[in-house]
Amino acid sequence: MSKFLLKIQSMGETKQFLPEHLVSYHQTWSPSIRETRPEIFGDECVGGLRWSTTEIIPIEKINPRIDVIDKIQGAVRAGLNPEAQNISSSVLNKGWDLRELTICVSRDTSDSPFDYVIREGCTRYLTLAGLQLQNIICEVFDHVDTEEDPDYFSVFMNDYGNPRGKLDAPSLQLFVSSQVERQGFDLSLMSHKEIMDVTDDIFTRLNKEIPRKVKQDIRYDLMKGAGIKPYETLDKASCDKRLEPINDESEDVVYLAMGSDPDNLRLLTRYLRNEPEENKNKRIVFVPYKASLSVEKAEKDFYDLANAGATMRQTLRDLVSCVNRVENWTSIFPQLPQLWDKFEKGKLMTIPENSTIAEVVDSVG
Repeated sequence: MSKFLLKIQSMGETKQFLPEHLVSYHQTWSPSIRETRPEIFGDECVGGLRWSTTEIIPIEKINPRIDVIDKIQGAVRAGLNPEAQNISSSVLNKGWDLRELTICVSRDTSDSPFDYVIREGCTRYLTLAGLQLQNIICEVFDHVDTEEDPDYFSVFMNDYGNPRGKLDAPSLQLFVSSQVERQGFDLSLMSHKEIMDVTDDIFTRLNKEIPRKVKQDIRYDLMKGAGIKPYETLDKASCDKRLEPINDESEDVVYLAMGSDPDNLRLLTRYLRNEPEENKNKRIVFVPYKASLSVEKAEKDFYDLANAGATMRQTLRDLVSCVNRVENWTSIFPQLPQLWDKFEKGKLMTIPENSTIAEVVDSVG
């Protein structure tokens, strides 16, 4: 086992070199790594990269992208790698484990003075360079699809392996912002749906699990930064207007817009007093709306509103004479753009009795 664990001690300014036979040690173990990791070494690799070979490369031939470690470890990781100290300590105290995935580079085909560009392992690279190591073992990739950005590979790899810096939400947001800018999009001129499509494309191309809330927070921040509210504004007048054609087509149900204020009972009473004769035998469904969601808590506010519909419905059923007409379900317009891929914008979604909106959303594929 010890032959796979390379101990590198600090020797001041004395230059150190790795012997070529270490590649064979790494290659003894690396086939099993490659076979089980198609997302790195196979066709699933992102960023237009394809694995080529393993080499010991002189460190001066590798572009460490110091100017863009703030981009790769900055657009890819906002600020310093939070695990930098742990990564360095692992290399210094335990050694460089040749059985683990090593530093990844791609061949540089530009006019730069370097032959390779670092794509993964910046912290380990800087640690080893600080020990005056003059050559390092690298997994070498070719950039075979120039339409794809290799930075996607760097993002994908940031929370992959042992030990590594964790890719956090601010880092991912910074990367998504850089990709939006790089692709030339002006978010201030785009609709909610267009912004969602652009960000979803970036998330998909990363080929990694990203929590739904992280995605939503990133979209909200991008919209907010572009001066766009991350939700659809809907007041009583606009809700009533949207309900008019729905009520005209409905033969047995009348939909009533009800806000989240204490005037709901008064509004309902006024409606009942002036209710058209043709509606008097129709069942009643409440449609909660909210004119202004909190930008920071848009989803929570909207979900609270939808869930409050059940409470409002029960209260009104207990208090008003139309109790037998009040339906046991609530409808609501999806005011959040992330719902529009499941529920058509401007069309009612139904919240059954004893259900929450989250359960309804989750039940739709």
